[in-house]
Amino acid sequence: MSLHIHRHMESADHMTVGPAEQVLDRGYLHYCDDALDDFCALFLPCTFKNRRGKCVNVREGHTKGHQNAKGTIIGTGVYESDFTWESFETEWLDLLQDHLSHFQSKIQEQSAYNQNATLLVLASTLHHHNINTFFQRVGGARLFISHSACLCCLREMAEHPLPCGHVLCSPCIKAYGHPNHNVYSISACPLHETSAIFADTWKVAFKPPLAGVRILSLDG
Repeated sequence: MSLHIHRHMESADHMTVGPAEQVLDRGYLHYCDDALDDFCALFLPCTFKNRRGKCVNVREGHTKGHQNAKGTIIGTGVYESDFTWESFETEWLDLLQDHLSHFQSKIQEQSAYNQNATLLVLASTLHHHNINTFFQRVGGARLFISHSACLCCLREMAEHPLPCGHVLCSPCIKAYGHPNHNVYSISACPLHETSAIFADTWKVAFKPPLAGVRILSLDG
């Protein structure tokens, strides 16, 4: 069976379809490379050290030379690190491809046990588990809030606020909510469902697909 990784979108224009390798190259590799470059530039400290201490400056903040945690200059020179984007580029691509292949194998395995479930549902379910595991490892999803990007998919604009403070995009609301006509009910935030169970089911209403834009005008 030819297996494809599907983005949990309802609109065909927003669905990424194809073999895992093609999906990575066409839809995600650029963003993954940018994330690695940002990590090297903004979060990876300089490795310089001497008897006065070790440098804590990152590449983008290394204008004053080597400084310790107190801000004291301990030496002159440029940013130093054995780990760079260029040195890790090939391994980074291999790790991404291995992860997608593992993801693909899991979906294929689950589809054999649950033949009634579509690949779209299986991919969304597995993605849901992965994001919960990820946020648990980094201290909890409550530490990460964005009003511009949906942290559930990292692809769409955040539009719908939840009681826990996270804001999800429309496709993620539809993927993890329970539909009732054009209203989707969510009982827990998909980013941390075990710790963000809402006291009352949260409902998000969408405009019917064939409905036009309506304006209520109240004239005196």
